[in-house]
Amino acid sequence: FGMAMGVIERGLLFIYVIKDLQGSTTMCGGIVGVTVLFELPIFHYSGWILEKMGHSNALLLSFLSYVGRVWGYTLLTPETKNWIFALEMVHGVTFALMWVAVVEKSRQLTPNGWGTTFQSLLGGTYSMLGQGIGAALGGMVMEHMGSIVLFRGCSIVV
Repeated sequence: FGMAMGVIERGLLFIYVIKDLQGSTTMCGGIVGVTVLFELPIFHYSGWILEKMGHSNALLLSFLSYVGRVWGYTLLTPETKNWIFALEMVHGVTFALMWVAVVEKSRQLTPNGWGTTFQSLLGGTYSMLGQGIGAALGGMVMEHMGSIVLFRGCSIVV
């Protein structure tokens, strides 16, 4: 999942918005604002959400949200590019729900005294390894096959 998120969070979405959808850097900044805004309620109510859904269902919903969101990118055109803001509202579910489920489950499974070490390994693996590989491979796919193939491929893999 880190690799798939690396395709979005490490700049390839912005290249797509500017190059393919003829958006602006201001639009890219607005996209970030929307994603953060819609993460906040998920993080705030995370305990209640996990109590109702459970960790597995939260992860499943996160993955399905990613698939719908990223496939939705491929349906946009320069004329419909503003719909990306609606798709980015789903980022709260995609990103925040995944993190609260994974962090809380790892907290439950980690022996006493090892929580910080495990969280560091989890974050490092996701951010550095997963997103780094995802951005590098995603950049190659985008360059040689285009944005549509990249985003649809990520949807299928997840």
